[in-house]
Amino acid sequence: MKRDKSHWLAIDTSTRNCSVAIFREADCLCAHDEHDEQSYNHAERLHSIVREVLDDVKLQFNDLSAILVGDGPGSYTGLRIGVSAAKGYAYAANIPLYASPSLDALHAFWLVNGKGEDHCVTAIDARRMEAFVKVFSETNPIATTPMIFDENTFSDWHGRIAIVGDAAAKLEGLWPKEKVTTYQTMPSAQYFGKLGWEKISNGEAVDLAYYTPTYGKAFVAGKPKAR
Repeated sequence: MKRDKSHWLAIDTSTRNCSVAIFREADCLCAHDEHDEQSYNHAERLHSIVREVLDDVKLQFNDLSAILVGDGPGSYTGLRIGVSAAKGYAYAANIPLYASPSLDALHAFWLVNGKGEDHCVTAIDARRMEAFVKVFSETNPIATTPMIFDENTFSDWHGRIAIVGDAAAKLEGLWPKEKVTTYQTMPSAQYFGKLGWEKISNGEAVDLAYYTPTYGKAFVAGKPKAR
């Protein structure tokens, strides 16, 4: 039987969530999210999760027409693992690779799960009181950048604000409860459907050899933890 070549695979490993999804056009057929709060074990689990979701929808790699990877920003280690795997899959299957900001996947989550807030701020943890943010608001655009938050950050905004991402919890309490709703979550590949299919339909593939993700910060090596 000839397979429908509109199937594609999405991966996001920008945070402690190792996330994989299979789509047919913009429709998610199967998704798997695996959180690890202690360490990044994406290198150990990612390939197994990919195999599991393919098996769940009875597909093989040669049934896929594209690979999409979450572009970050986020964890250097997580992104490096996810992008390396995505490049390997795309090269082996001779299919194009696409990339979409992980912060946009958080916005897609809010579009489904939000409570009608006026502004959406997607925020991925960048350690301490910093977060990588992207604002989805026609009147208050902010570039994707590490940002230090305080009680004055959104003080001049009118309307309710949704803060979505794994940095949401540490920002609670900075603003009045009646102004802010927090959604403590991590980017999930299942929310790349519309974003990814638009890129695939428009042929916006990245260069497989030269593409690097948006790390957001320079990598700083830490001391190994004592065993």
